[in-house]
Amino acid sequence: MYASPLLRTLQLLTQEELEALHLFAASPIFNDTRPDDTLALFEFLKKFYPQFDSPELHRDVAGKRFFPKASNPVGALQRTMAQLMSIVRNFVTFRYAVLRDAEEPNGSALLHEVQQKLSLMRFYSERLQQANVPAAPSIQIEEKGRKSRKAENFFENLNNQARKELDNCVDFSDFDEHEFADYHQFRFKVEQEKAFFEEHNSERYGDKNLLAATEQLDTFYLMSKLDQMCRLVHYQRMWRLFEDDSPEHTRFLVNRDTTVQIARTLRANGFLQQPAVALYCTLLDFLTQSDPAEAEKLSEVFEIILTENPQALPAQRVQAMRVMVRGFWPARYRETKDPRFLEKIFSVQLHQLQQLKSGETLPSTHFQNMLFTALKLKKTSGRRTFFKSTGTGSAD
Repeated sequence: MYASPLLRTLQLLTQEELEALHLFAASPIFNDTRPDDTLALFEFLKKFYPQFDSPELHRDVAGKRFFPKASNPVGALQRTMAQLMSIVRNFVTFRYAVLRDAEEPNGSALLHEVQQKLSLMRFYSERLQQANVPAAPSIQIEEKGRKSRKAENFFENLNNQARKELDNCVDFSDFDEHEFADYHQFRFKVEQEKAFFEEHNSERYGDKNLLAATEQLDTFYLMSKLDQMCRLVHYQRMWRLFEDDSPEHTRFLVNRDTTVQIARTLRANGFLQQPAVALYCTLLDFLTQSDPAEAEKLSEVFEIILTENPQALPAQRVQAMRVMVRGFWPARYRETKDPRFLEKIFSVQLHQLQQLKSGETLPSTHFQNMLFTALKLKKTSGRRTFFKSTGTGSAD
């Protein structure tokens, strides 16, 4: 029992979640197979949370405890554990797919509200299409003083509210990766639900909200695609994930070149109204540059966009982007041995040196890297400046 998925999953729950799980285990809705045995097993296991290392949890001991009269106590125990694990899966699904913490200060509160509205939109959109839906009560039996409302308007109100809530979110710096991905997925789903609804309920011809749904799908796709491709290009350059001429390397190159072409087309056609998309397209173009001068221009454009839009992306993603930019110059120099890349490396190193505050010391590895770069470039004046700034002695 110790190595079972059940115990490991229970370990990953918080104390509060474990208490909430009791409601699922005690409910006949979720616990409909051997309910008494399953609930008893759950109550027994709770006593050993979170370590679950008691000798009482040995499968032979636990099997005899719960099923002393069974011909195969361990088999009966495993069947009950499987039933309890099914309940745990339902709980985790409910916790992640339905519930979010509405009190959290980051993106969770927003996504909690939008997710509820999406569920209600789907409900009204599907149920109103059923052939056997009862007619709405006639106006003659409406309560006095109350205005009659159509069920179709419920969907429109929910859709408008969700759009407004999503539009009002402009600061993504506190979002984590999952929340940022969910945000753009929800933006697409809000427009997609409206497209489905209008397809069934509107008699007019034309767009039926398909353009808005398509545009949000593009954004959702680009936010994931461009981020992953930038990381892949960086990782391949730094650690050679795929060997040359391997099938994976061939697929990577085709995917990379196609994505770069898409990014450059978007930039050329002014499709970068969203700062986050503009950042990624610029970064990918930068990471795949072979011309140091063009790379320098793109890095400056990237910094300008990032400075003007510091909240366009989660802080995690911004940090990862900066790592990619810093790693580009030495990696490209190793690949090409082009001295122009080495010049840029030395320029960055000198800038870092100039940014040192009074009393700060330079790490030894940085000291060595800067010295070797200066020697390779035969930068005598740069070496004198370097040694004078660090106070390490004569440059002669």
